[in-house]
Amino acid sequence: MAWRRLRKVGVLVAAAFVLAGSTGCELEDILGPRVESSLVRTASFVVVGDPAIDVESANGAISLHGVEGQSDVEVRMTLRSRGTTLEQANDRLGRIVVHAEQEGGRIVLRYVASQQDADVRRTSGVEFDVTLPSTAEICAETSNGAIRVAAIRGAVDLATSNGAVVVEDFAGGVSASTSNGEIVVTRGEGVLRLKTSNGRIRIGEMAGAVDAETSNGEIAFSGRLADGSHRLRSSNGRIIVRVPEAVPLHIVAHTHNAAITSSLPLIGDVEGRAWDAVLNPPATATLTIETSNGEIHLGSLPPAGAIP
Repeated sequence: MAWRRLRKVGVLVAAAFVLAGSTGCELEDILGPRVESSLVRTASFVVVGDPAIDVESANGAISLHGVEGQSDVEVRMTLRSRGTTLEQANDRLGRIVVHAEQEGGRIVLRYVASQQDADVRRTSGVEFDVTLPSTAEICAETSNGAIRVAAIRGAVDLATSNGAVVVEDFAGGVSASTSNGEIVVTRGEGVLRLKTSNGRIRIGEMAGAVDAETSNGEIAFSGRLADGSHRLRSSNGRIIVRVPEAVPLHIVAHTHNAAITSSLPLIGDVEGRAWDAVLNPPATATLTIETSNGEIHLGSLPPAGAIP
């Protein structure tokens, strides 16, 4: 194991609330855990070649940033716990179990809520902030926290709930899912598989393939589509698509309770709520667009492929 350091940086605490004549448990039942204590730990690993990073957490965000030419994986872990008193918060903080390990070319960073004592699980969380080689493959999962990935050229697989997913400057496949949060993917190329509920999806400056689905949210796509099949699907949300006007593309669009509009020079059936048309035939790529209770708008790609 190429573990070079693990150190405590410090503890940040808030003021305690005291209710005379009550025990710690009684006070927590009445007021909830009002005092937070936190601790930062760092770890560093030496890697050879293209590493794989597995990150799992709960009640905390995950951030991963690629650096071209870097050979180390640098990890900052922020542990947080709450209690009715400072003593209780610090006690729970000290009982958090978190793993930071290396298994050959794979780095495993893990805070598993089910492994914690019951009181720790209810009141604690861990945030991971990682810098790593830009060629790394990433698998990251959390809950009640956002996931952010930037400057990565390897495959990316991300999942959270009650949090956003943001991916920027990528060159590989991206699979991302969340609930009660948006997904934003910008400046990249590859295959996108995106799914959320109660959140919008925004895709900009993209080149490649896309399959994106949401409920109760808007989808905005801006980019160039590769040959093959692509899909954008929403319920209770509009879909906005902007593509280069000179690129061949077969468009199949359907909405239940709204209109379809376009500024593109399409050829085919462009009437009503179900369109089947071609931009610059013959087309080798097909984009299927489906929504209910939302309009569909098709337009030309703005300068630099900015997000609509």
